[in-house]
Amino acid sequence: MKINKITYLLFALLFVGELQANDPQFTQFYANPLYLNPAFAGTIDCWRAGSNYRNQWTLGGQPYTTYNAYIDHNLAATTRFKGGAGMYIFRDSPGAGNYTTYEIAPMVSYSVNLNKNYTLRFGLQPSYHLKYSNAGSFIYGSQINQISGALTGPSDNGQVPSSLNFFDLSSGILLYHNNYWIGLSGHHLLKVPLAFDNTKSAVPMKFSLHAGYKVFLNSSDGIESSISPAMNFRIQGSNMQFDAGFYYQRQILMLGLWYRGLPVLGGQGFNTDMVAALVGVKFNQFKIGYSYDLSLSKMSYTYGSHELSLIYEFCFYYGKKQRPPMNVRQLPCP
Repeated sequence: MKINKITYLLFALLFVGELQANDPQFTQFYANPLYLNPAFAGTIDCWRAGSNYRNQWTLGGQPYTTYNAYIDHNLAATTRFKGGAGMYIFRDSPGAGNYTTYEIAPMVSYSVNLNKNYTLRFGLQPSYHLKYSNAGSFIYGSQINQISGALTGPSDNGQVPSSLNFFDLSSGILLYHNNYWIGLSGHHLLKVPLAFDNTKSAVPMKFSLHAGYKVFLNSSDGIESSISPAMNFRIQGSNMQFDAGFYYQRQILMLGLWYRGLPVLGGQGFNTDMVAALVGVKFNQFKIGYSYDLSLSKMSYTYGSHELSLIYEFCFYYGKKQRPPMNVRQLPCP
């Protein structure tokens, strides 16, 4: 039994070392818009609050978990400023590695109506990061008896610091029409540290190109329905990832099917192949979504990933009813 636990811990730590250099990902990235691109801040009528939870690699009972909560506001609904503001709070932790990352990121966006059909939006996001590692809980080679596999002796963590904090900067741009959108975001624009020790390694910059098109379908029963093909291409350091799929919406129901991978390039890291199925419902101002990732790679035995999202859109009342701004184009993004 000890051998199995040690094998799993070593396996998990191998991937923790790889993933520390790359940002966590969300399959429902359009249900987590502020994390994707700060230019999405305020792209609603009034207010929006949301949360996301991802449970990845459930093998062994110690999954890789990621949490995110955010809120944003369309400032044009209450002020003369043509833009939005928002903030998200983020937590990421691989269960076997006792390595946790926290992030607080406020942001602001500004929109320009280029003409009656197109709107251009810019976003800027400073952020504060705190990384914490319980180095004393790691298992080192010197602790493992080479004959029996038993753990012997205390953890030899040396003088490695247990925490690391820094400031960072991200930005984004978003162009959209009544039926389609395209955006580009850049993260880690400052040279921020990666390792806990004194090495000069830095988190590589991340760039994301995302786009989609919403097609309204004719329905004989008069019920509005649509299909939205969309994509997200991400590159961070030497790792590239491409997500492509579609959403189908009919009244309160949303269904989706997605593929992730770059099979033509092969390689390692984030070039792993995956398919994901999404189901969601919308009632009143609430949206709830669930997705499951099924791995097609060599890591298929990790039982895939589960992801939940919750969004609530609302308006405050200031003496009289607050109305959505009439001169703001609505984003067709699901």
